[in-house]
Amino acid sequence: MADKRESTRNSVMAGVATNKTGYSLLDGYQAPKFSLESQTGNIYATGDVSVKVAIEVSEAITGLKALQREAKAATQALAELREEQAKRKGAPSTVYEEYIENVKRLAGDWYSEEFRLANDIIYGAYSSGAEGEVYIGRGMGTSTSIRALENTFKDVVYLSVETQRNAPNLNGKVVFVDPGVSVPRGQRIKRLLKISCVDGNGVPC
Repeated sequence: MADKRESTRNSVMAGVATNKTGYSLLDGYQAPKFSLESQTGNIYATGDVSVKVAIEVSEAITGLKALQREAKAATQALAELREEQAKRKGAPSTVYEEYIENVKRLAGDWYSEEFRLANDIIYGAYSSGAEGEVYIGRGMGTSTSIRALENTFKDVVYLSVETQRNAPNLNGKVVFVDPGVSVPRGQRIKRLLKISCVDGNGVPC
């Protein structure tokens, strides 16, 4: 009986190891190495696992390096932004504040908050887009306000009695003129704002 079982097993192995042509499938064939995972009981070809893990680790390292580069660039950009903000600390944050700074610079020691109303009237006349008469009180620092506006905006020109003879190119400009001053002929201005003096009761000076 033992000989019969041994013969049967050998014949089964021979059947598995031969193909249709009768040649052994085991000739030159090397079976893959397998490992048994102790917890799940899954069987893996160890060669495939090592290749797959190596590829995934390589991709993870590449991705990590890319994230590090992005983080470094973001940190540098933030540092530059903070440096720029530090440089501009105390600088005017709006155009109106820049205008007021120009008023203070031109007025110097003569600057007073009492002239703030005149500053607001001149700035409002320009920024509103209106044209026509601008009524303002005597001795309110009107000329300084207009010159400061001229320094703040490139499209503003102020014509006084002293400057009307040598007027610059006024085409496309918002022109402020003192009482009695007119715009030279041939100029295509954007808007004309005429300064008119009034006393405290609104009566023309």
